[in-house]
Amino acid sequence: TWKFDGEGVPQQKTVIIEKGVLRNFIYDNYTAKKEGKESTGNAFRAGYLSTPNVETTNFHFKVGKKSSEELIGEVDEGLLVYSLQGAHSSNPASGEFSVVATPAWKIEKGRIVHSVKGAMLAGNVFEILKNVADLANNERKIGSLVAPWVLVENVNVIGK
Repeated sequence: TWKFDGEGVPQQKTVIIEKGVLRNFIYDNYTAKKEGKESTGNAFRAGYLSTPNVETTNFHFKVGKKSSEELIGEVDEGLLVYSLQGAHSSNPASGEFSVVATPAWKIEKGRIVHSVKGAMLAGNVFEILKNVADLANNERKIGSLVAPWVLVENVNVIGK
């Protein structure tokens, strides 16, 4: 978290989701005014000439209780996905997405058996959030996101 956002508004901690329930939204001055709310200090500018966008600066998930190895051990058949390509082309309004899972590994009967190339995941992010089965007790930082491994059930995999 920074002291001020791209509009000079003090930043604050905003709980967005709590125990699976959407609690709050984040705002810059423009979106706050449209909604009749106060800015949460989440305006980001790519440069001094750019208009601000609403963004998180430190989106942090709470971790679970199980190790990543324990989560893998619970999977009868699935993929371990380390990274996604193409998420920027998803539809934020509908939640529809189609992304390439790379790198990824095949899991069978709780064990990683081999690497997978060219696997695509497709679906709806809102449905994915409903299908989160568990969270690991580790953390990984990617940009402004700090999150544990996530075990998700019923994801559509396209490809071999």
